Amino acid sequence: MSSAKLSIRIVLIFLKHVLRYQEFTFSIIRSLKYYNKKIRISVATLLKLEKDGMYLLINNIHRPEYYGPIGGVFKHLSNIPADLREIDWESDYTTRQEKRKDMENDLRGYIYGKHFASFLDWFVKREGRESEQCIFREIREEFREGNIGKLIRDKFTKLEIALCKKVIEGPFPVQSRDYHAQFRYFEIYEITDKSEPTTKVLNEMFERAGRGDNKLILASKQEIIQGRLECGDKLVAPHTNYFFDRKWHGNEPIKY
Repeated sequence: MSSAKLSIRIVLIFLKHVLRYQEFTFSIIRSLKYYNKKIRISVATLLKLEKDGMYLLINNIHRPEYYGPIGGVFKHLSNIPADLREIDWESDYTTRQEKRKDMENDLRGYIYGKHFASFLDWFVKREGRESEQCIFREIREEFREGNIGKLIRDKFTKLEIALCKKVIEGPFPVQSRDYHAQFRYFEIYEITDKSEPTTKVLNEMFERAGRGDNKLILASKQEIIQGRLECGDKLVAPHTNYFFDRKWHGNEPIKY
């Protein structure tokens, strides 16, 4: 393809998708720089639980030195959807030496920049992938054991939640990787269910965290920003900062 035809094609792709998805305008512009280069994609949800200025964080099962929000990567449903196959989606799961079953179907992978807008086309339709139910799946997986686990699973898989914030980040360049840029997208949810059973479970979780439960901790905004609790050796995962701003926090997403 000649450079002139390629330039025209890029402009047409840009106009089509910017008019359709204005919130992704800058991401689409940035993706053009990587038209024939590989971009890493990671799209996830977080659940913000706050009470009296303290935030409830859970121990990360894959990186036990960190505590962060309940949440995880969206998954596509069943086999790779046709829309993803058409844009040569390369799953991060298939490239790993250690393949964990819980990471199968994660929407974390690689595409070329020329397919970035097409990926957004598929993603925003919310078909063939999880939506907010990702939060409930993560709750079931995180709290498999114990009495508090059963209580949380029973109550927190029937919650009313609402989207309170989106974080759209990149694509930004990365160094010393086998890909050239990274795009991250987060949906942050809050609980809107004010019923007595839900309030009771939340209070129990905050009380356990305050008593030094190994699974749960409480962190202030300042502790989250500085990345560790004032007392003790507990570390706060960098992506927890997305509760407060939309800045880029590190080269690689935390492994949920």
